[in-house]
Amino acid sequence: MSSRDRFAAGGEERAGLGYALLATAFFATAGPLARLAGDPGLVGPTALAFWRVLLGAVFIGLLSVATGRRPTVPARALPALLGYGVILGLHFRLYIGSLFATSLDHALVLVNTAPVWAALLSWLILRETVPAIKLPGIALALAATAWLVGFDPATPQAYLRGDLMALGAALTYAVYAVVGRRERHRYPLLTYAFWVYLGAALSLGVSAPAQILAGWPSGQAWLPVVLLALLPTTFGHTLFNAAIRRVHAATANLVATQEVSGGMLLGWLMLGEAPGPTALLAWPLVLAGIAWVIWPRR
Repeated sequence: MSSRDRFAAGGEERAGLGYALLATAFFATAGPLARLAGDPGLVGPTALAFWRVLLGAVFIGLLSVATGRRPTVPARALPALLGYGVILGLHFRLYIGSLFATSLDHALVLVNTAPVWAALLSWLILRETVPAIKLPGIALALAATAWLVGFDPATPQAYLRGDLMALGAALTYAVYAVVGRRERHRYPLLTYAFWVYLGAALSLGVSAPAQILAGWPSGQAWLPVVLLALLPTTFGHTLFNAAIRRVHAATANLVATQEVSGGMLLGWLMLGEAPGPTALLAWPLVLAGIAWVIWPRR
């Protein structure tokens, strides 16, 4: 490789890392913004998940058109894409619900265990072999997760439901990532995202119309709702997918796990909710386990 090629490759990698960092900053706003919209009882979790994915689909569709590519797919592809949206809609419903049923730090740490569950589901669903070298990382992440859920002395018993919802959100996102893996290479990024988010909105609307109508955002709640659809959903999703086209997916995913650190910091600054000591100890262990699982090896 010539020096010019190495310089170009290094520029691409630096750009990819920059995109991953920006995406992570946008991802970190999701939990605090959801709390701002719903904490005073302005919008319920199901309605908030619905508006997030519906407005996200609108913004992504507009962005796609603005870049000169309409988000069209063959009719035969719609059932699969909308079906992935059903899984993603359930993920957002569980994740946003967990934000109101447990502490912010618990919800952030637990939902970000998705890469570990994805490794296990790839073995169960796709029959992909889990290399033995990854098993210590899986065990470490699961042990730290169990410690956070079951043995945090500062956690009220009432938080258990929210913790289980956050774990359910991690599992559903892992299912979405595993079953939709091949589809993302068949369609342009924004086209795939548009139809999946639209499917998520349709599934939430059909499953809980009364809750969504009752949770129509008031004037005070519209700003955080729109920002929730715009920042972590539209900008975060697009920038992250731009990142993984320039750097190794493992690198981008490790950067993205810092959504937890950023979300805890923003929750402290915006909501006055300081992370608990157990979460601060458990999160580095979970992160170490995730890094062990997703980092590529020969």
